[in-house]
Amino acid sequence: MHVDPANDVLATTRFPVADGPHVKNGPVDMPVIWTKYYGEGRVYYNSLGHHPDIITQTDVWPLMVRGLLWAARK
Repeated sequence: MHVDPANDVLATTRFPVADGPHVKNGPVDMPVIWTKYYGEGRVYYNSLGHHPDIITQTDVWPLMVRGLLWAARK
């Protein structure tokens, strides 16, 4: 995954070694939560929540709220 160097990465997830041509890369840390400025705007990205029940988890809900408030400039 190509990641914009302007992103402020707040959380990552570690992917284990993948079989095949990527073995030499070893484990990879992939950004899952990041922020950035876009002109006068703010971007909050959070890839957690592939299922609706994820968002209600104790650790995830505050991340969503704080990120959205930050993006809304509250």
